[in-house]
Amino acid sequence: MKRISLVRHGKSSWKHFGLADFDRPLNGRGKKNVPEMAQRYCRFLEVNDIPKPELIVTSSANRALTTANLLCEGLGISIEKLQLSEKLYHASIEEIEYVISNLPEIHSHVAMVGHNPGFTCFGNQYSEPNIENIPTAGIVCIEFNVEHWLDVPGRQGKRLWFDYPKNKQYE
Repeated sequence: MKRISLVRHGKSSWKHFGLADFDRPLNGRGKKNVPEMAQRYCRFLEVNDIPKPELIVTSSANRALTTANLLCEGLGISIEKLQLSEKLYHASIEEIEYVISNLPEIHSHVAMVGHNPGFTCFGNQYSEPNIENIPTAGIVCIEFNVEHWLDVPGRQGKRLWFDYPKNKQYE
């Protein structure tokens, strides 16, 4: 089995006019929501006896990298398990598939931190039921009945979990 957890970056700030989209930081809500979601994610993993991600691959955009760092901290995962991927910055489904296909085989659970619309589109193409939108700091965990990351593209997965900050079901 291989598992992918898609983590959309936390809410970001638009208050710095002239700042490139790539450089936008998390705002106060984003800095609050990501640690809360990391706690919920941790509980979900523990209750379902699912190992924590062995690797976190993140878009190199500031807001995604900050989210990934907060996720590592919240899950108790070493920052050394963090890998940057420029391909995840506003990635299409095909670019996400490329990143997944090239993941190290030694890992069975990888979290990816990135952006919409690519993450929502990927989640909908590879699992059901459809999600209208993965909100900021939202997390989707999908399990694939495959042995190799190369086998994920084109295979339907099973959605194990979907949560986001305003979802009261998992609080």
